[in-house]
Amino acid sequence: MSDCSTCEAPCSPNPQQHVSAAPMTPVRYGQIGSLFFRPNRLSFGESHDGHAHLIDHVSSVTKGSVRVEAHNPDTGERMSGVFVAGDKFLVLADFWHLITPITPVAEWDCVFAQPSDPGNLTGLFHAERD
Repeated sequence: MSDCSTCEAPCSPNPQQHVSAAPMTPVRYGQIGSLFFRPNRLSFGESHDGHAHLIDHVSSVTKGSVRVEAHNPDTGERMSGVFVAGDKFLVLADFWHLITPITPVAEWDCVFAQPSDPGNLTGLFHAERD
């Protein structure tokens, strides 16, 4: 195993399938029990590609502030909100969302729970909709 160049965590040959953390071991990225953590860091003026997930997840802002834009696929409703360090927000399955920093640097963690029946998921890190 080697350190992942993006998250500095020990990785298996597939860097998207990270090793589970041992109890009482700090980890920034990967699996802890039945939870999966994905940290994100962007600077002002950047944004990740908007996307939707197959399952719900919670995001927790850890530094700075972000604007979240979302789209409900069932009603067509568009919504947005601003979240600051310490805030958490729910992203529902199938809701397209885009997160953009509104401070010089913003960091947030996305937290996914392993579904009891993962169905066709090949891994929580591949839970994005096509």
